[in-house]
Amino acid sequence: MRIECNHAPDAAAEADLFYCGYEDCAPDFSLGPNVRDCYLLHYVEKGRGHYKIGDAEYPLEAGELFVIYPGEVVYYWTERDDPWSFCWFAFDGSGAAGLLERAGLGRDRPTLRLRDGRMLSSCVTGMIAAVSERPYGYETEVRGRLYLALAELERAYRDAQPGTAATAKPAETYAREALRYMAFHYSEPVSVREVAAYVGLERTYFAKLFKTVCGRSPKAHLIALRIDKACTLLRTTALPVSEIGRCVGIDDDYYFSRLFKRVTGQSPSAYRRIAAKNLPSTSGGRKE
Repeated sequence: MRIECNHAPDAAAEADLFYCGYEDCAPDFSLGPNVRDCYLLHYVEKGRGHYKIGDAEYPLEAGELFVIYPGEVVYYWTERDDPWSFCWFAFDGSGAAGLLERAGLGRDRPTLRLRDGRMLSSCVTGMIAAVSERPYGYETEVRGRLYLALAELERAYRDAQPGTAATAKPAETYAREALRYMAFHYSEPVSVREVAAYVGLERTYFAKLFKTVCGRSPKAHLIALRIDKACTLLRTTALPVSEIGRCVGIDDDYYFSRLFKRVTGQSPSAYRRIAAKNLPSTSGGRKE
């Protein structure tokens, strides 16, 4: 049985699906020489076979996957006495190579073994169904399933690293999650302790990790983020200073003004006056 579905990708996306499918291979299945213009990933659900790229040949069996990279001349074939059954999905985008690198994949390391491939298979099955039926919003659905599949590869790679707990993540990942959380919640009275709890780390350890990655403490980043947003509101709105403080997560008027002056060297009111004077003229005339 062979199923293949095509999808018109969004060229501007970081990663988007081109096509996907599933096949129970015939005993004499082989393909190549073959060249693709996008990234094509095959996950072997059953059977055994081989993938060849340049002088490197990779024997592959159930539970393993291989990636074909754009522009590479490749060959792949199944074992006659134990033919492959595999699913596949092709994708590309500005961030496609980086997403694969996070899963430990590259042109010189195009294969990966999964401890449990059920989630990946489920993602591809969902892609096939969405592209076949094309319900309202299917474009968003297939992109979401693509990212879920790539996330599963990243988890599998991390799990396979010697001495790495299954729940461990790189320091950069914790920092990125914290930055995203603060960017979305700076307008609330969120604390560093809450950010640490969100990423799943003890507060002191989280603070050290964040400073190592980002170059400043999470408290300093949160303050800088709030003051930067406050500056924008002072320049672009007529909101009272006290309301601006609350808009950036600081309910105490006195503390907000004191903190603002400490960071910028000016009081909020003085900052607003100076910003107003420096606004470009909108009259189109020349100042005398």
